[in-house]
Amino acid sequence: MPGFSLRSGPEDPLEPYRSDIQGLRAVAVISVALYHAGLAVPGGFIGVDMFFVISGYVISRLITKEFHSPQGFSISRFFVRRIRRLLPILVVVVTSTTFLLTKYFSSFGEVQQATITARWSAGFLANLGLLLEDSYVALVDNPFRHLWSLAVEEQFYIFFPFIFLYFLRAEGGTVRSSDRARLSFAFLTVASFLLCIAFSFSDSGLLQQISFFSMPTRIWQFSTGVLVMLIERNIRLVRTLNTDFVSIAGITGVVWSAFVMREWTTFPGLWAIVPTIAT
Repeated sequence: MPGFSLRSGPEDPLEPYRSDIQGLRAVAVISVALYHAGLAVPGGFIGVDMFFVISGYVISRLITKEFHSPQGFSISRFFVRRIRRLLPILVVVVTSTTFLLTKYFSSFGEVQQATITARWSAGFLANLGLLLEDSYVALVDNPFRHLWSLAVEEQFYIFFPFIFLYFLRAEGGTVRSSDRARLSFAFLTVASFLLCIAFSFSDSGLLQQISFFSMPTRIWQFSTGVLVMLIERNIRLVRTLNTDFVSIAGITGVVWSAFVMREWTTFPGLWAIVPTIAT
C-alpha cells in the first residue's frame, strides 16, 4: 500500500497537518484492509486508487512549497527523504516475511513464487514481477502482492519531480496560474486514461495485466491529483462550485465504489474513474 504522511515534521517541514487528506487516507487504508480480510467491502481495492490521487496532489504541493522556501527544492534531498522513509521498513517487511513463508508455505510452488516477488520488491519493481507472473487476483497466496502499488508510486516519484520542476522554473514559480502546466497535465491524464481503457478492454490477457499493474496506465490517477493542486487556487472556479454538493458527491462516489465494485469488474478500465474523481 502506498504511504505518504501529511503531518508536519522532519520529513515534510513545510506541510501542515491536513485532516481532510488524513481522513481520506484512513478511508483508503480501511477499505483495503477490509477487502483483503473478506469483510463486506468487495470493492475495497479502490483504496489504492485513492492513494494514487492523494499522492499526486501531495507531492506536487510539497515540491511547490519547497521551491518557494529559503532553502529551495533539491532533487537529491527529495530522493534521500523517500529512501529514508521507505527503504528501512521495506527491508524489514521483505526479510521477515521471507523467513516466515519458508515455515508456513508449501515449498512446492508457493515459496518459489513469493521469493521471486520479494526480489522484485527489493528494487520497487514488484508490479513488473507480478505482471510477468500472473493476475493480481490469482496471486491470492503471494504475501508480497500488495507491494505492487508501492512500486507504481515509487516509479512515479522517479521522474515526476523533474517534470514538475521544469514547469516551476519555466513559470517562475507561478505554476498554479500556468495554463501551459494545466494543459500539459490534462493531456497526460487523458492520454494515460485512454491507454488504460484500451488495455483493460483488450482481448489480450497480457495487456489487461499491464493496464492493472503498470505505471503508464496508472499515471492518470496521479496526474488527476496534480491537476487538483494546479486549479485549487483558481478563485473564479471555486466560487462557481457548491462545495457541500461536491463533497457529498465525492463521499458518495467512494462509498459506492467500495461496496458495488467486484473483483470481476473490468478494472481499472472505465470504472476506475469513479473512485479517482470522487477522491
